[in-house]
Amino acid sequence: YQPAMHSGGTAKMASLLLELYQKMGLKTILLCEQRYSYYACFSISEQTEVVALSQDKYYRDRELKKCIERGVSVLIVNKSPELLDIDLFLNNRIPVYLYCHCGIEFDVLLDNAYDIYNKCSGVITVSKEDYYYGRILGLKTFYIPNVFDSRLKYAVPVKWSKTVLWIGRLFPEEKQPLDALEVMKKLVQLDPDINMYLLGTTGD
Repeated sequence: YQPAMHSGGTAKMASLLLELYQKMGLKTILLCEQRYSYYACFSISEQTEVVALSQDKYYRDRELKKCIERGVSVLIVNKSPELLDIDLFLNNRIPVYLYCHCGIEFDVLLDNAYDIYNKCSGVITVSKEDYYYGRILGLKTFYIPNVFDSRLKYAVPVKWSKTVLWIGRLFPEEKQPLDALEVMKKLVQLDPDINMYLLGTTGD
């Protein structure tokens, strides 16, 4: 369940997860907003069926119920989903796991986000801090460490202790690599031996 497929980052993450599920022998369906369905079809392999969700509640519920009737066994959700969508699956005794890839501190405090997190069968976090924070709030959190790409150890000389490593897509409007360069200007004034590596792609 990935409603917003509006950027290369979300599409890439969804495609990698779907590929992983398929290697496990699972059948996969991608649920996304209708306005992003074309982009989703372009980004996702043909092995995954893409279901476009309408903004109209009647048609949206109809599409979700069709998925449920086809025997969906588990729903994996990215970040903050629609509460009514989640309820449809939970009311049909289908477990819902929310994958929270960039922190839960602020989301839980906004609007009905706590209700969403609390209703899920589990909240998957990528940091121990989020795991314990979620437990304190009474959430059913699970900790799965973020995957480290082994290729990175060959990209940066480990013998350099004064190295700043910035990783992300090189999109100024989204990931702010220029801000990192501004910080680097100040660091070099403190220590001229500091080095910086920017690792990332320039396209989706």
